[in-house]
Amino acid sequence: MASVAIKAKECAQRIKDEVKSLFRIGGPQLQLAFSYAGAASFGPVGPLVEQHLKPADYCGHISKFDTGPFPEKGTPSRGLAEWEPLHILYPNEINDARKGWKRFIEMKEAQKEVKKMLEAPGACHEYIAYEAAKLSRDESAIRYTLHIMVGAGAEDYVFMPGETLDDLFVKKPAVKYKSREEYARAIVPLSEREPEVPSLLKSMFWLVAKIWKKITGGSIQDDAINRPYMAHFYDNSREEGDRGLNVQHGEIKFQSALDRFKAYWKLATIYYQKGEKSKAYVALGHMVHLVSDMHVPAHVHNDIHGPTILLGKLDSLEQWAKRSDYPHIQRGEKDMNIKIWSSASLVPPHPDASWVPENIDEKIDSFINGIVNVTRQFKSVDAEGDAPGQKVLSRKGLTDDECYNQAAHLIPLAIQNSSQLIVNFIDYQRRLESRSTGSDVAGA
Repeated sequence: MASVAIKAKECAQRIKDEVKSLFRIGGPQLQLAFSYAGAASFGPVGPLVEQHLKPADYCGHISKFDTGPFPEKGTPSRGLAEWEPLHILYPNEINDARKGWKRFIEMKEAQKEVKKMLEAPGACHEYIAYEAAKLSRDESAIRYTLHIMVGAGAEDYVFMPGETLDDLFVKKPAVKYKSREEYARAIVPLSEREPEVPSLLKSMFWLVAKIWKKITGGSIQDDAINRPYMAHFYDNSREEGDRGLNVQHGEIKFQSALDRFKAYWKLATIYYQKGEKSKAYVALGHMVHLVSDMHVPAHVHNDIHGPTILLGKLDSLEQWAKRSDYPHIQRGEKDMNIKIWSSASLVPPHPDASWVPENIDEKIDSFINGIVNVTRQFKSVDAEGDAPGQKVLSRKGLTDDECYNQAAHLIPLAIQNSSQLIVNFIDYQRRLESRSTGSDVAGA
């Protein structure tokens, strides 16, 4: 165990030493968009074929997750992660803001926080959120880029307000619902779910989580089990009501990423329509995290992965994306592999005005399932992909070139679809605002 700990420490230090700054903060003139200084371009998109190359041997397997560290206490990002309001203002807005808003920072300070987050080791979700917000070209998304990024990172650490690990456990409903939409409406919000008596294994899982939290002193950073990422899986090939992560051959079942996404859409809508836009954009960031996860084959194949015996072995693609040693690619020399791709070559999305309160469940279903159906083509460490060339598995996981081949398809799509979500959400809320009477929150 000591040697593993030493290796993990050495690996973490190596990553820290290798990560370089991607950003330059503008001088006296503040820029509307955060400036990107890295050199990134799309590599060739290879075909969906099986490649028999030398297995990868890299220290990334020691890393825990594909998000950066939880923000330090006392920082603006930490407050946002813990659902505290914080407004981002330009210099000409400061004097007026002092009259009404208690918590705000200037855009220049927000840029510094963004830069810090993107320099952190493992900040893959934050990077996708940043690129997606930039690609949207929406002024509000750019203003609240920090919030979206914080939410995208925090989804691996914190629950939504009032939620606990207990809320993630679900069981197959006794009632037979006619559709997934009807089922989704029945379980959201989480607080209205009917209580259930947990099974023995479910109780054991809960107990391990609580004991682990005690051992780590209640630290969010070190608690590897009592987190919401158990609900980051969605396998749409399985039966209705049973599409989330299954542990112990289905004895323990968790909420699906689709249902969690809908719960966050509802929460973000309530915040936005009540004027709490700071919290709304953090909640939007949580949804961006879930969209990103739907571009990871392990998350759509019910292939559990994590840093513990209980959670299984780590996922090759997620670990590869965090590394900074893949050769012959145009990017910053020591940038993480995920930064091989940026939003520079992508087309800015247009909002889909057909997303309205009357059909929002169906629109979300179509959006998420469209993503999942593409991701399902690819294999993960322990699950075959639907494409013919993605059937052969190896106990050592995917090779570096297999990871690159998958990432070449999926990372640009993750940025594009996350950006589409951002513009759809903002447009939806603006239209809802314009037609709202102020007495109720339609579509929540």
